[in-house]
Amino acid sequence: MASSITHKTVFILDRSPFFAQSCNQPIEYDTLKSKGSGVIPAAPIYKSLWTCNVEGVQEYLRIVFDIYPKDRHFRVVSGRTSLNPWNCPDTITTLNMRLAQVGPPLKSKKDDSEYSVFHGLSSAIDCLREPTQEQQDMLDNGDIVRNRGRIIYLTVLKNDMQVNHLEEYILEALQHNKMSSSSDL
Repeated sequence: MASSITHKTVFILDRSPFFAQSCNQPIEYDTLKSKGSGVIPAAPIYKSLWTCNVEGVQEYLRIVFDIYPKDRHFRVVSGRTSLNPWNCPDTITTLNMRLAQVGPPLKSKKDDSEYSVFHGLSSAIDCLREPTQEQQDMLDNGDIVRNRGRIIYLTVLKNDMQVNHLEEYILEALQHNKMSSSSDL
């Protein structure tokens, strides 16, 4: 059934300055060989936390699309920006292009408010409210659609209080959406 709980997933990529720092995972690359004694040693280059999160999302999507080529929909959100629509014909290519436009997080904290944890959650909840094509077709046919989905948030939380605060925010937002929704979608 198209409206099952596995139908829609929203990833939230935290693009705050924290994710500009290194995760100490080196990037492998070819080294240059000199004409004389062999290999010229090159300084290691390390991935950022942002790079690891983006690679993780890409790998997740690749695996899911290999197993379920159809009937699964994904959105990726960073801050207030949704990077792709639900019914995207080539999700991975679209995301790669949009992620290149967004760019990596900056190390300065001047734009920190744009990418707050709560902006990402609010955008993700709004995305889940939007119907996919399958859900819209069911609504057009007069069927009852149970709108379910999941949110996967790639962020850092420093303590249980922050986790509890996010949980409360999500529950409050979902309750507000449920009350304000005029349909069962």
